[in-house]
Amino acid sequence: RGYHAVYRGPHRDALAGGHIPEGAIGDRLWESLVHPDDHAVWQAAVARLPLALPIELEYRLVGLDGEERIVLDRLRPRREADGTLYYDGATRDITERRRLEDELRLARGVAEQRARTDELTGTFNRRHFAEIVADALASDPAGCGLLLLDADHFKQVNDLHGHVVG
Repeated sequence: RGYHAVYRGPHRDALAGGHIPEGAIGDRLWESLVHPDDHAVWQAAVARLPLALPIELEYRLVGLDGEERIVLDRLRPRREADGTLYYDGATRDITERRRLEDELRLARGVAEQRARTDELTGTFNRRHFAEIVADALASDPAGCGLLLLDADHFKQVNDLHGHVVG
């Protein structure tokens, strides 16, 4: 392999999802915790270690407790006078941060949808229409046209069947 990993710190058991005896959390145990779908990305980062380049990598771990965690590794190379290459860094559990980011993205999407549609009919509103027109005019002003339709006596439909039906 050409490298030896040493994971130390007060939170290594929390990251691994269970108690790890001192000296037992080497590279093979850590690798066994990497989520199968992220294994290739993790291995590619490990393969870059001899290049002495900084590494920043997000991946999932499946802990000894069965819980999935999203972690962020930030590693910086350090070469000793004798040429030995070391990486110093930190591994952080970013699962909660990622969950909050996903919730924020979803809420933003809902807010954007509400800002562009009429709540009653679900059709695009004036704001969205203005955005569409501005985009079309910016990309191809000569290729744009506007068609206006007027439904005669539509007020009678609303008066007879109500605004929801209209």
